[in-house]
Amino acid sequence: MKDTYPYNRLSSSFERKIHKRLTHVIDAKSKMLLACSAGIDSTAMLLMMTRCYPKNKIEVAYFDHGTRSKKAHQKEYDFLTEICTNLNVQIHRGVLNKKIKKQSEEVLRLARYQWLSTLCNENSFQYIVTGHHLNDQAETLLFRLTRGTSLDGIQSIQIVSQLNNEMILNKKMNNNIFLLRPLLDFAKNDLKAYLDALGIKAISDPTNNDLSYSRNLIRNKVLPKLEDINPKAIHAIARFALIAQKDDKALLFFANQNYSEIVTEYDTAVKIDIVKLNKLPNAIITRIIILSCRYLNLSINSDQIKHIIDLKDKNRAIYSLSKAEVTTNKKVITIKQLI
Repeated sequence: MKDTYPYNRLSSSFERKIHKRLTHVIDAKSKMLLACSAGIDSTAMLLMMTRCYPKNKIEVAYFDHGTRSKKAHQKEYDFLTEICTNLNVQIHRGVLNKKIKKQSEEVLRLARYQWLSTLCNENSFQYIVTGHHLNDQAETLLFRLTRGTSLDGIQSIQIVSQLNNEMILNKKMNNNIFLLRPLLDFAKNDLKAYLDALGIKAISDPTNNDLSYSRNLIRNKVLPKLEDINPKAIHAIARFALIAQKDDKALLFFANQNYSEIVTEYDTAVKIDIVKLNKLPNAIITRIIILSCRYLNLSINSDQIKHIIDLKDKNRAIYSLSKAEVTTNKKVITIKQLI
C-alpha cells in the first residue's frame, strides 16, 4: 500500500538514485532498523527507504538522549509516530540510562548504538540504517584532521560497515550487525529539497546549534566559511576523502605483500626486521607497524606510530604503549603485549 505523501518527479528521482545505489550493496530481503531523530536527514532517509524496500522488512528506532526537555523529545517522537503510522511501519523508543552522568558527544553516541544493537539482536535486524550524508563526510574529515590523524583516518565514511564491538552492550550477543548509510551521495540541501517536495517539515534540533560541541562548530562556522571560498567545498572535501581511501588501500596492499618478509609473529609479540624495514618507503613502514599492532589487537594512533618508527634508529630503546611495550636492538623492533 502506498503512503499518502505526494509522488512527483523530484521525489522519484531521489528514490531511483538511492535504490540504484543500494541494489548491489544489500539484500532486499534483509531486515532493517532505521535510526531516526525527526531531523531532515533521518526523516528523508525514512521516506526514501520505505519507498524503495518492503515495509514489512523495516522498523524505526527513536532514541531519547535526555539532553532537552521531555516536551521536546515527545514532539519528535510524535512527529515520527505520525509518519510511521502513515507508512504502516513499527516504531521503537529508547531512553538514555539515568546512570550515565557524563554526556559528551561520544558517550551519547555509544549509548544510542548500544541500544540500537540490542534491538537488532532481539528482533533479528541485519542493518542499522542512519542518515549520514555528504556534509557528514566533510565534517568528519575536518574533525579528524583537526584532532590529528593519518591517511587511514581521513578516508571516507563507508556506505556499509560492521558495527564496532564497543557498540554491543551484551558481549555474548552475535555481532552480525551492519551499519548502512544510504544517503552519502546526497548533500543536506538535497535532503531538504526532497522533504519539501513531499510537503514534510522536519523538526530542527536546537542542540545542533550548540557550539560547545566540536562537530557543531565545524558544521555551523567552519564549513560555511569554506563555502564562501568554494560553493562546492563540501563536495570537494568528500571527494578528497574518497581519494584518500583508495590511496590508503593501495598502500596497505603493498604493506601486506612485504609483511611476512619483515615481521615474525609470536603468540603475544612480533619482531620486525629493521634492515629490511629500512629498505621500504615511509608510507609502507607506517602500515607495517599498523599491521603488526593489529595482529596483537592493539589500538595505535599516529603519534605512537611515529615514536615506534623513530626507534628503529636507536639501540636498546624502550617505548611503552597502553597494553604493550616496544623494545629495540640493532636488528629488531619487538612489540610485546603486556599480560
